[in-house]
Formats: sequence, C-alpha cells, structure tokens
Amino acid sequence: MVPFTVATQPTLSAAAHNSGRGAKYTRSRLPVELVFAECFSTKSEALKREAALKKLGHAEKLSLISQTI
Repeated sequence: MVPFTVATQPTLSAAAHNSGRGAKYTRSRLPVELVFAECFSTKSEALKREAALKKLGHAEKLSLISQTI
C-alpha cells in the first residue's frame, strides 16, 4: 500500500509517525518513510493533487515514486 496525505512539514510528520506520535493508522505500520513530496502555493491545490493521487492505481503510484528517486 502507498498512502498519500497533505502535510505542511512532511519530514517532521514522518518523524512524528515513527516516534509513535502520529496517526493511529500508522502506529501498527512502522516505520514510515517519506518517498515523495510536492510543494503547492495553496492548501486547495494540495488537496486537489492529493485527491488525484489517491485515485491512481498501485502501479501508477509506484511509477510516480520511482521517477522522483
């Protein structure tokens, strides 16, 4: 599974998840690793992109990640 979410500080968010202070969902799926990030000028743009990414299939998400590494 490749989850996507919006965060203002993604590296701090990943660190919080790994220290047990993150969402309940990730507590049983540790460690989390930040493998993809994009910047947007507004929260609205970021949420629209998040919605589009969540509609992608697993293979498409993996392809997107591999293009950025």
